Amino acid sequence: GLGTASTGSDLDSGIGTGNGFGSNAWAVSGEHTASGAPILANDPHLGATIPGVWYQMGLHCNQVSRECPFDVSGFTFAGLPGIVIGHNADVAWGFTNLAADVEDLYLERVVGDDEYLYDGGLRKLLLRREAFTVEGEDDPVVITVRESRHGPLISDVSDDLSAVGAAAPVPKGSPARGAGYAVALRWTGLQPGRTAEALFGFDTARNWNDFREAGRDFAAPGQNLVYADDAGHIGYQATGQIPIRRTGHGDWPVPGWDSAYEWDRNAVSFDALPSVLDPVGGYVIAANQAVTRPRYPYYLGDSFDYGYRSQRIRGLLADHDDLTVDDMAAVQLDDHNLLGERLAPLLRSIRLPSHYYRQGQRILAEWDFRQAADSAGAAYFAVVWSRILDLTFDDQLPDDARPDGGARWWQVVMGLVKDPDNAFWDNVDTVDTRETRDDILAQALTEARDELTSIRSRDPHDWAWGDLHTLTLRNQTVASAGSPVGFLFNRGGYQLSGGPRWSMRPAGTRATGMSSRRSRRCVWSSRWTTSTRQGGSA
Repeated sequence: GLGTASTGSDLDSGIGTGNGFGSNAWAVSGEHTASGAPILANDPHLGATIPGVWYQMGLHCNQVSRECPFDVSGFTFAGLPGIVIGHNADVAWGFTNLAADVEDLYLERVVGDDEYLYDGGLRKLLLRREAFTVEGEDDPVVITVRESRHGPLISDVSDDLSAVGAAAPVPKGSPARGAGYAVALRWTGLQPGRTAEALFGFDTARNWNDFREAGRDFAAPGQNLVYADDAGHIGYQATGQIPIRRTGHGDWPVPGWDSAYEWDRNAVSFDALPSVLDPVGGYVIAANQAVTRPRYPYYLGDSFDYGYRSQRIRGLLADHDDLTVDDMAAVQLDDHNLLGERLAPLLRSIRLPSHYYRQGQRILAEWDFRQAADSAGAAYFAVVWSRILDLTFDDQLPDDARPDGGARWWQVVMGLVKDPDNAFWDNVDTVDTRETRDDILAQALTEARDELTSIRSRDPHDWAWGDLHTLTLRNQTVASAGSPVGFLFNRGGYQLSGGPRWSMRPAGTRATGMSSRRSRRCVWSSRWTTSTRQGGSA
């Protein structure tokens, strides 16, 4: 695991993890559908941009044969050969991020410019020069990348990671820190792999065995694969090269000079990764939640979603035997706020000082816990929740550890509200007063009322979630923030329902449903949507 909050944030947004990201995929067997055939749904959430990350494409041979085996449609990334998610004539599949821990930071004791210490001896750093053409510069910018056996020394280009190397704790007897240890990144994504070959294997699979065999090659990033086929089967398979660490879990930067902290030569065996075909309940659901039981023998990570989305999906699908593709779309568009449902009764019980503030509080009593764009309750709760987090934690946590509002903080706050006198409720800046839970909740309710009155209206019924929750699609090439031609290429801001952390309904690409009925020639009924046009042009 990465031991610093600032590392990997750009990477997270590109692979569908990090703050505000989360994907959903599920398949239901024919026993639960109106057609008697399986239905698969997938909405992979990457950043909403123009052009869109996903690109709809088909690969179709005029005559399918061993030499030309493709008859497949779905979504891919521009320039990437093969279909990433989609269906061929026999099978359909979707992805969500497994969220496995496949990155570690190694502290390196560098000697001179080109050597480092390892197991009592000196090893040579691999040095390579990389040149980058930069707009406005006459000559390319050239950097020297230094690499240890563990990976590139990213502290060479990051002040934050240089600070990690200067301060990270190390065992007794470690080599002298000097001006600071260098920090190397070890990541399975930097190792040569055969992930592209896995995609072609999915594209040409004819059954579960073909599909699962292709998954062996999917090295990085680790994924949850959800599967359905025209023979009526549904399945799930975890993929990825998951390291086996000799010592610990890599939660903090580890001593690179000690081989006791190496990864084993072999990763977790593919056959040991979670997998199921035709589960008894007739559902498979992968919404970034943990996919193993506590006694699973290998460490996959501890940054999984807490399961609110997966449980909500299961609740919406349960006890049905007539599900359709339209029902799958309704689940994907679900905008129920489970946190609001759980926290609102307590918020409504807090005594507020005047009719003006109680007017805002009454909006919570009228709220149906949906996050429709015109919902006053959703708007008020969102601001109250933000103020609760700020008032509770900003006075006691450093800037880089402050809450982002995601599922982990749901767990924290729902635990704290059961302990009204917990020290976190106290504002340490008020020396002569010790605040309790109800004091902070009252302050959050009143400040949220004042804020919405200031920016929207004195009448709470005029508040709308869509006024606060907007999407602006920015062209990634010529129309970034501040561009004089941005108005020609950017789109928005759109008032949105749902929410990235509270519901299944963010903006993005989704395969609403793929269902088949086996016949002499299989025909898939598919529905796809994406947030931008194929090219993302004006």
